[in-house]
Amino acid sequence: MSGIRFWIRAFSVAAGGLLISGIGHGVCGAETADVPTDHTALVRQLGAPSHHQRERAARELIKVGLPAKPALLQAARDVDLEIRLGAQRVLVAIVQADFDARIAAFLDPASPPPDHLLAGWDLFQKQVESGISARQLFAEMIRTEAELLDAVEDSPETLIARSAARIQALTSHLVQAVGNDQPVCEASLATLLFVGSQLNATSLSGDKARDLSVFNIRLFSLLNTQSMQRVVLQDHHSPLLRQLLVRWLERGFPESQHAYAMQLVLKYELGESGLEMARQVLRDPHAPPSSIPYAAIVIARFGGPDDVCHLPRHLQDQRVFHTWSNLQLKKEPIGIQVRDVVLAMLIRATGQNPESFGYDLLEPAPETLYCIWTFGFLEDTKRTAALTKWESWRKAHGAEFHLTETAENSHRP
Repeated sequence: MSGIRFWIRAFSVAAGGLLISGIGHGVCGAETADVPTDHTALVRQLGAPSHHQRERAARELIKVGLPAKPALLQAARDVDLEIRLGAQRVLVAIVQADFDARIAAFLDPASPPPDHLLAGWDLFQKQVESGISARQLFAEMIRTEAELLDAVEDSPETLIARSAARIQALTSHLVQAVGNDQPVCEASLATLLFVGSQLNATSLSGDKARDLSVFNIRLFSLLNTQSMQRVVLQDHHSPLLRQLLVRWLERGFPESQHAYAMQLVLKYELGESGLEMARQVLRDPHAPPSSIPYAAIVIARFGGPDDVCHLPRHLQDQRVFHTWSNLQLKKEPIGIQVRDVVLAMLIRATGQNPESFGYDLLEPAPETLYCIWTFGFLEDTKRTAALTKWESWRKAHGAEFHLTETAENSHRP
């Protein structure tokens, strides 16, 4: 086992307030051979009758540092309780000192950080802009989420198992922390985004694939909170957090989760990444009705004239995207069809006002341009009239937007 893995596992256990005697049971057992006799004698003094002797031995062992580790690991299994507890306490102090030294060296701007000092750094620095800010954020991540970062260099199965457990703990904390301005720190969020970008559904199956799906949903939910939005957009590490968010979104998701991903694109204004995702959704003949409307909104918010041509093919999509009720307006539920959102976005993207086409319910919204539930029509006759008016406009002006396809002949690709 490498020194860094020993450090991470020992430190994460110690930081959790648990006894670290388990480290000697198989985790670092191979490193207990050939224990130096001088260190062993010093370790034995941890069980001396005199408190003064015990404390002096502890101080001397802490000065020795990592070379005393094998003797301390062996003593952590000693039958003498005083020796066992003393060894554990000293080992925690040594690990902490080693941790502090590694972090200090890592943050020293005078020298490039060796890749092997901190698990995951080599991968991390490939995902964000290099510099002292990246080192500072990663140092915070390793302080906060050492055990999870350790798993980045393990198998995908190990990584998803730890990731799923960690995000469950953090989101449970989120539920319990109603009213808390920041229930999850930026270092934990950065770590989740980083490890999420390393997880690939194609390498997982069965329970692990389901774990990844749940991980994604929980991270989507976390990022949809106002507190996390403030962290990503206003924290001093905001540029790096946005880069990590983009890398995670670019990793790709199953089509059932595209809508969640594009909601984040809209919330965090990730136009460049969102446009490519939206184009893929709009070209997909099997795209679900939950994702096409959000793709259309992304096109309308961030796209240019060349992107508008992706929308008309969906003007015949009558699948219901959202349903809501208002007995004062209509006795029956009001269904918003996919084409209702697509048409409104087409109208807006071509410089017109959807209200002039009969969209009487629209209410502005910063992320989705209009509140989702206000996109629909109360009567089919109004929907038909809007489509007819659009077709007339398209025939007269559509060439400048490359809108040569009629609504009647358009199709989902």
